[in-house]
Amino acid sequence: MIRFFLQRPMLVHVITIAVLAVGLLIVARSQREGFPAVTINQVVITTVLPGGSPRDLETKITVPIEEAIREVDGVEEVNSTSQEGMSRIVVELYEDLRPREVEAAERDLQKAIDAIQDFPAELEAPPVLSRFNPAKRSVVEISLTGPPHELGRAAALLRPRLEEISGVGEVIEVGLG
Repeated sequence: MIRFFLQRPMLVHVITIAVLAVGLLIVARSQREGFPAVTINQVVITTVLPGGSPRDLETKITVPIEEAIREVDGVEEVNSTSQEGMSRIVVELYEDLRPREVEAAERDLQKAIDAIQDFPAELEAPPVLSRFNPAKRSVVEISLTGPPHELGRAAALLRPRLEEISGVGEVIEVGLG
């Protein structure tokens, strides 16, 4: 076989050019995206309790929500974080769920949360359920610490300055009462 190609160098050149041409054609026709659309079946449940300690948030908010939502159809995994003033629960749904099944799971999650009767009286707003959207993922998070009476004023001064920056899509305050 090697002798065959050694005796026909022109054929080797033609085959090489053909392989390169087919490769270039495939590359030219293939779809390329810098940031491809990705569907991630995650729902985030956020609850804000101004001044609440991580332990209070975990026992009074995070654990009751986790217990209520674990049995919802479509839930694969539940992960949570309780920090000063905020509880965040990430609910991972099965990857193979169709869009209608994801919507049904979201409704069932909301019903399970709404059925919880013993949230603390200090809770100013009910837990917020939102679908995870990678396109809206925060790029920068800024945390302020200090006396509670000064945090609101500092945030009010910082927010307009952040919004003036070119390319900033949205500024969201979390944890302020």
